[in-house]
Amino acid sequence: MRDPDAGAAGFIDSPLEPLRYDEQVPDPFESTGMILNMIPPGSRVLDVGCGTGWISSLIRDIRRCTVIGIEPHAERARKARSRGIDVAASELNANSALTLGRIF
Repeated sequence: MRDPDAGAAGFIDSPLEPLRYDEQVPDPFESTGMILNMIPPGSRVLDVGCGTGWISSLIRDIRRCTVIGIEPHAERARKARSRGIDVAASELNANSALTLGRIF
């Protein structure tokens, strides 16, 4: 599988930190809090590009949702799993969509 951050080559001076979006706060005036407030409690959520699962875990814990993630970067997918998020380590494509559809 290709590195999902490879597209940034030429736009940045150094490699991206793969866990860079870890530990955001649910401040209602920041993007994370805004996302949380848009999700109805108890929903089923598919987090495409869930990264390390930090926001997925906030959605699960604060909004009491069932969350399934999809993340192509293996290290980020492992981190999300360590947080208890069910993650498909894959790019979103027809095959992964069919698999997720059966699970979800």
